[in-house]
Amino acid sequence: KLQKGNAPHFLTEELQNKLGELYKNNRESKGKSHKFNYWHLAEYEINGQTLYQKILEAFRIMSKRHCFYCDGFPPKRGDETIDHFKPKSKDKYPELAYKWDNLFPCCSYCQEKNDDFEEKLLKPDIKGYDFYNYFEFDNNKMEIIPSTLLNILESDKERAQITIDIYKLNGKEEDKDNLLKDVRIARAREFTLYINTKNPNKDDFAFRFMFY
Repeated sequence: KLQKGNAPHFLTEELQNKLGELYKNNRESKGKSHKFNYWHLAEYEINGQTLYQKILEAFRIMSKRHCFYCDGFPPKRGDETIDHFKPKSKDKYPELAYKWDNLFPCCSYCQEKNDDFEEKLLKPDIKGYDFYNYFEFDNNKMEIIPSTLLNILESDKERAQITIDIYKLNGKEEDKDNLLKDVRIARAREFTLYINTKNPNKDDFAFRFMFY
């Protein structure tokens, strides 16, 4: 369970709605290729920082600089970004482009889901969410799998598999033989580093689900 918390004070409900409507209307009038860049505009800067920078700064504190999806540790991967859980590029969701409930800090790898989305996709801050309510970690293969426990609903196992597939949580097929890109190898390295660290702080490591 990742604790997202409330929207920062500067991202008011009024501003979320205003920017969402602006993006939606411009997308409808100017076409789907209309650039999504309002939170980089100078008119929304706060103390010299763009709205994007301020939101990302708030997320770093809430997430302890981990990706909300794969639990990667961006300072080591160098690729922090903000994802729209329900894709802003989908015709149904452009008005959610600035909604706090739809924004999540993630690594660029997970953001490659682009506009892939299903209603059953697991949202990492949903009430009652717990990794082991949906998943297991196979520490031999270094892979995440849907839970095999008998008390887990089949519908929850389905949601787990959809989430694994959309975010490619066990890596991309083309990366399987690439030592630098294979997420399973990255997990094995992180696990070895963790067990060889004296009094380790879990929050200083990626893929914390391996250590519980």
